[in-house]
Amino acid sequence: LDPALADIPALSAEITHLRAEFSGARLDLANLAAAALATFAAHYDGEPDPLSYLRDELRAQGHDTSRGAA
Repeated sequence: LDPALADIPALSAEITHLRAEFSGARLDLANLAAAALATFAAHYDGEPDPLSYLRDELRAQGHDTSRGAA
């Protein structure tokens, strides 16, 4: 029983770390969905560069949006 109890602090730290990562991923996904919806709305409204919303969010999340990027 003692070895199992000794693992509790490490497991708790791991859970805290994973929860923070999951929260960040959920926020990124929500922001990406909002940018996609804004892109559609801008297209329907006839804005000259509706993809700017999507490009801006992708850049904010650290993606390379330059032409020809993989």
